[in-house]
Amino acid sequence: MALIGVVKDPGEDFLRANFPGERVQIWLWHFLRDQDAYFAGVVQGPDDKKGMGGYVHARADLCQLALNRHKKGFLPKSDLAWIEDDELQVNFLKSFLLYRLPNPISVIHHSLGGQRHITALIDCANADLSVMSCVIRDARTEWNNHAQTYRIFDWFKGVDAAAKREFFWSWLNQKRPQLLYGRDLFMAHQDILRLFDSLNMHIAEKREIVRTVKQAWSQRLYRQNLEGKKQYNFILSDEANRLLNELATTYKMSRPKTIEYLIKEASMKGGRVDLLGGGG
Repeated sequence: MALIGVVKDPGEDFLRANFPGERVQIWLWHFLRDQDAYFAGVVQGPDDKKGMGGYVHARADLCQLALNRHKKGFLPKSDLAWIEDDELQVNFLKSFLLYRLPNPISVIHHSLGGQRHITALIDCANADLSVMSCVIRDARTEWNNHAQTYRIFDWFKGVDAAAKREFFWSWLNQKRPQLLYGRDLFMAHQDILRLFDSLNMHIAEKREIVRTVKQAWSQRLYRQNLEGKKQYNFILSDEANRLLNELATTYKMSRPKTIEYLIKEASMKGGRVDLLGGGG
């Protein structure tokens, strides 16, 4: 294959002419790094377009080798469109791809994060496109299944979310402190998901932990609601009991709250109760 612009376009222009596009150039940097032990010392990252172009311009043998590999092509963008710059998804895909790719690359350049990191992992794998297509289909299915498990932790979202996260942290710190080793407080819902993604824990155990925490939370609220209150036993006539039930139903209050309300109203009005709005 004839090279374009060998004489007139050294450096970045040469790179752009023969290896167009950021995705291809990211792949090229990793390809050259693995072919030449000295390359990474000269061109320190895929963002150095000028340095990389000048390097392949000067090394016709490596350039031709890269062009031959490049002719095999990459998976279409449409196959990778579902991959996002989402930390949870990216971490999941890193582990999945390193396990499933036939020839995974060992190290991706540190400047590449999120979706770019995953795309580089895929593009740098030395495997047939048909094999890669199957791996990516499986990766999407596995991710969708895994993302469904996040529903286990939906209770920590919504009303009182911050208080629930704080309570959960305290509960774990008391009951399962080994799970929090080296971790910061839960500042967002994603912190909880990130923690459990990092643990080798069966889904049933995750559900049991959340169930137990929800129960502990309910017990705490119940105890707080009882502060300043005691249980009292007294006898009512059948008629008084019937009237109490009617009042509780009418005003949508529990029997104890209805009694407490009646007592407070009577006290405030010097013994005169006007709960039903009657005069006299």
